[in-house]
Amino acid sequence: MSPINFFSDWASRRCYVWLLFTSIYLINTSLRSQNLGFFKIEESNDIFSADNQDRYFTQGLKLELTSPKVGRFYNRIWINRLLPKLIQDTANYNHYSLSFTQDFYTPSDKTSDTIVPDDRPFAGAIYLTFRNYSISSDLKQRLTSELSIGAIGPVAQAQQMQNGVHKMFANHNADTNIKGWNYQLNNDLYLNYKLSFEQRIFFSSLMEANSIYQFNVGTAFTDFGIGGRVRLGKFKSFFDKNMGLLNHAERNTTFPQFLKGIQVYFFYAPVVKMVLYNAMLQGGVVNKLNNTVEHRIQSDAVSRLVVAGSYGMAMVFGRFNIILTEYFNSKEFETGSVFSYGTVILTYSW
Repeated sequence: MSPINFFSDWASRRCYVWLLFTSIYLINTSLRSQNLGFFKIEESNDIFSADNQDRYFTQGLKLELTSPKVGRFYNRIWINRLLPKLIQDTANYNHYSLSFTQDFYTPSDKTSDTIVPDDRPFAGAIYLTFRNYSISSDLKQRLTSELSIGAIGPVAQAQQMQNGVHKMFANHNADTNIKGWNYQLNNDLYLNYKLSFEQRIFFSSLMEANSIYQFNVGTAFTDFGIGGRVRLGKFKSFFDKNMGLLNHAERNTTFPQFLKGIQVYFFYAPVVKMVLYNAMLQGGVVNKLNNTVEHRIQSDAVSRLVVAGSYGMAMVFGRFNIILTEYFNSKEFETGSVFSYGTVILTYSW
């Protein structure tokens, strides 16, 4: 085993173990708090989509923990200074979270054992995200700030994970060993900062509409977006102090209160983005500065105006929240195609 592969395996395994034990500790301690806490599992895959073609964004896993302990930890290491709050008022609430994400990207032709020049490169990313949900229930505003730190390339273990899953289901997959991963983007820095601001523009008992403004800058993605979010059904306000979830102080609700708290709604959230840089297509910044040879999409072939978004259904039953989402994207590069993938999100709150 080469030193680089050894480091990749070691770093990834250490990250998984550290996240597991940190989550167990924070969940155990935050259960005694009266503030909101939740644990979220988010699995993304085009197998959940009607467009199941196993291409472009093909797999993503995110584990997220929100807890008062996370906020106090951020305060000690000063990360909270990088995660802005809305203007303080009596109805302003901040929920800090830590998440771990692993994403895979593949070309449309993933069976080839050589580079396909006009297709996107194989790429994997693994990173931690420090996040703050800042909510003003009075002003009907939500500001979500995120600082993500990690790596692009073989260190993300995308090749091992995808081929391993395909081998597990070998009876259903002819391509159990995807050789194109041998040409994936090289190891590089993943460092990104994202702000997403939402403001209510309309509300009724069965409908809510918000405007969305996004700012994303870093070595992985640099883009700016504007869009909207519409929800239809039975729901708590998007600007609810507990983000529509049940917290520890509300755990002893009666059965009638439980029934009253059930939420079922549909949503649609399109965003138009101006794309300046996409490392999953164009390669990492460090490798580009060093003129490292790797397959990447050239800058003049990257789509600068991209329409993206999501639609789906959410259900909240007590402490449990289930969201089924379909994400869509217009083509991201000149010879690419539109694509979509599905996501299943399970959340438990306390």
